[in-house]
Amino acid sequence: MKCRYTRSPAFPHLRGGLPLTEIALHHGGHEITVSALVDSGAAMSVLPYDVGLELGLIWEEQTVPVDVGGVLKDTAAYGVLLRGEISPLPPVALVFAWVRLASDGIRTILGQMNFFQHYRIIFEAYNDTFEITRHEMS
Repeated sequence: MKCRYTRSPAFPHLRGGLPLTEIALHHGGHEITVSALVDSGAAMSVLPYDVGLELGLIWEEQTVPVDVGGVLKDTAAYGVLLRGEISPLPPVALVFAWVRLASDGIRTILGQMNFFQHYRIIFEAYNDTFEITRHEMS
């Protein structure tokens, strides 16, 4: 599936932008579709606090604390397992670091663990495109 980079509204005439994709996230009978950043430089996928709440996650019931690095290094986070679906590709089980920051301060991020184990990503920024295909895990 080939996608176009999303241009910045602040710089609409500049080439380039962000590799954003729509992904449907599922958990316990709840579903939400979000625009997520496909980020090969992120060690793990990140789920904003309010998105987790909309999926029915309860912060006080989480039992798998995770350390996140970079700009989120001092942010509390828990590991959560969700089902993710980038249509028309089949759904997969995805691990996220659910952080105590709202989506107005952090994007949903699709990072190395474990998004890139399920999908083959080819970035072609020079063409303003990126491609996502399903990688069959062995």
